[in-house]
Amino acid sequence: MRPALAFRFISPPHQLLWAAFLAVGWEWLVMGGMQARAQDLGSTILLQDSFDLTKANPNSLDVNFQLLPRQGGPLAPVSYTKGLEGTFSQVGNVGTTNQLLLAGRAAGSGGAVSLDHDFVEVPGFGASSVLQFDVNPVLRVAGVNQSPASWIAVTFGSGFNTRNQFPQFVDGIGLLFRGNGQYGAINAGTGVASGPYLKQQDHTFHHVRITLTEPVHGNPFSGNLPVWVEAFIDGSETPLFSFVRTNGFTHNYLSFIGEGEGSGGDGVVRHLVDNLVLSLEPARRPILTVTLAGQIADLSWSASASNFRVYSATTLTPPIFWTAVTNPVLNDGAFSAVSIPIGGESRFFQLQR
Repeated sequence: MRPALAFRFISPPHQLLWAAFLAVGWEWLVMGGMQARAQDLGSTILLQDSFDLTKANPNSLDVNFQLLPRQGGPLAPVSYTKGLEGTFSQVGNVGTTNQLLLAGRAAGSGGAVSLDHDFVEVPGFGASSVLQFDVNPVLRVAGVNQSPASWIAVTFGSGFNTRNQFPQFVDGIGLLFRGNGQYGAINAGTGVASGPYLKQQDHTFHHVRITLTEPVHGNPFSGNLPVWVEAFIDGSETPLFSFVRTNGFTHNYLSFIGEGEGSGGDGVVRHLVDNLVLSLEPARRPILTVTLAGQIADLSWSASASNFRVYSATTLTPPIFWTAVTNPVLNDGAFSAVSIPIGGESRFFQLQR
């Protein structure tokens, strides 16, 4: 087991500091003249659901069939509550035996399921709350509608009352993945991002990893501090989606919703989810250290992270504009370092590839 996290304050706590520095992941916060440093933290799986059944489900509409054999982790078993159109959410359906099947059609509601647990377990300083799953946005099956505009969505950070709702109606964040390779992101009812997650349309599974990181105290669910939300696709270390939710979250109910947009009348589109994992993990970015010398911020990070650059922003209120820092970077072989005048304004820094 790797050592737990620790704090190390290296500046006098009584110093007043009007500038604030906040960074995502393995990065740093300096406020009130104090600096905290994270060491290391092991990963903890809270819940995993493989959807693998050891025998045929006599009623595939029962999405809670064989919870114990298919689920693992200290929170298991966690049941699901269905929403919207009940017949459109199934486990053990013929042809998709070991996946969660959600369907949808343009002429009506789709299938939806929500886990019966509020995943507000605190990851701790220097760590993230992580959600991972595999998704096939549109299943290609003979005789079944394959509309590329239809989508499957995951919603998270939601309160109890907005479980199993379309992503535009939740108080958390919704990410939807279309069959045409496009994605959309919605925060508390407002669209905040869209674009391609695939170079071209396909009908195969893709791995999604979503991280929630609150770098001050390591609690994304306090409801009063900014939380970085990042989504990654198919193992890429470059986020598909990156967003700062200004006041974080207070709840973390998770739902999956299928929709048949563009399917034409009663044409049914099928979507699949597999290998669901919720965990607490170390944030993956290198540590960015910030110290103060008067009105100068000295930033440093490991020289081994040679493909990272420092970016700066003046606010965390969306839309956030991160600008590459162009000050000269010094490298002594062990650390890279840059000095930045800050004056009296707030400045926020992060490392990006």
